[in-house]
Amino acid sequence: MTGRVMQPRGNYDPTMAPYGNYPCEGEDRWVSIAIATDEEWQGLKAALGSPAWTSDPKFASRYGRLKHRHELDQNLAQWTAGRSAETVTELLQSHGVAAVPVMGPRNACSTPTFGSGVCTPTSTIPRWGRSPSLT
Repeated sequence: MTGRVMQPRGNYDPTMAPYGNYPCEGEDRWVSIAIATDEEWQGLKAALGSPAWTSDPKFASRYGRLKHRHELDQNLAQWTAGRSAETVTELLQSHGVAAVPVMGPRNACSTPTFGSGVCTPTSTIPRWGRSPSLT
């Protein structure tokens, strides 16, 4: 229709910032965070304890956060890196922020939410050996 071909975006949303997977304590541990509204941004600021960078005027609006998303992601990643994915998730959710630990099959199948009725212990994954799989 427009003559443009969609290109891969990776872990990116054109309407949300911050939005992505952020590193946490532990080997290959991550948390997924998505901020869609100014209200959620205020919740994130409160959860983080309002560090100075969150009060920078360039992050005050959704447009500003989108425009400066890379700097925003760096600041947030620095904060999450010193905490467990579960701690970050619990804290952010308690402030109305969409957050969830990034989970592989082993993690997902051991949680009450995801493990109930969606996992079968029959897959063999070369890297992990015998592992639960999502059905």
